[in-house]
Amino acid sequence: MNLLNSSAVEMLPEPVRALAERLGCESTGGAPTVRLSQIGRLRSGANASWTQYRASQTIASDECRFSWIARTGLFGLVRIEDALDHGTGRLTVTALGCLPVMRAPTCAALDRSEMMRYLAEIVWAPDAILRNRQLQWDVSGDRFLAVSCRTSGPPATVTFALDENGRIAVVKAADRPMFVAGGFRPACWFGRVFDYRRHAGYWLPFRAAVGWEIDGQPVVCWEGQLVEWVAYSEENGVRPQAS
Repeated sequence: MNLLNSSAVEMLPEPVRALAERLGCESTGGAPTVRLSQIGRLRSGANASWTQYRASQTIASDECRFSWIARTGLFGLVRIEDALDHGTGRLTVTALGCLPVMRAPTCAALDRSEMMRYLAEIVWAPDAILRNRQLQWDVSGDRFLAVSCRTSGPPATVTFALDENGRIAVVKAADRPMFVAGGFRPACWFGRVFDYRRHAGYWLPFRAAVGWEIDGQPVVCWEGQLVEWVAYSEENGVRPQAS
């Protein structure tokens, strides 16, 4: 088993270590990579139509890195890629395998936006709480935690609100860069995760809804449901399913 640096774990605030334990993380190891698939629906704004999607995603637990690829549109011919790799964000939409529909410009705002998504999706890669030493944690009261990471621009920060079971229920960022009209502007971004189930030794939310505050109103733009979820360890392969 891949051993973690015990001193690094002990330096985490006690509520953060307690959260990791409640979610099923093991202080002696864990999985560096998570692979999952989702189904759901998404839209571009309050007045836009919903469209169904199916997506696959990988999330790293020991560094800030993820890749989300979705298929949507007629016969799934539209491909959306949302990713963060070595601090660089990527957001593209193509059709028919090669025709460009949209590509967000590479910039510090995109990097920061994708970093915030990575931080929020710790809910699906809980081992990152203990494994990822790039993360910085702050505790506010009994039920609020903030996690941050440095980017090429200002640090990215999201806040978690815990439910009555001490698990993450709400994710919020006051100023996530939102891509609109060919550029980025900061906006309040929020997410709700729920339907927690015991799976492969972890407590994971199997449903989520995410949106933006637009013209002062909360607008849900993305809804998803887990279909598959697998954690991989460096030495032992797939973590065994819990009974």
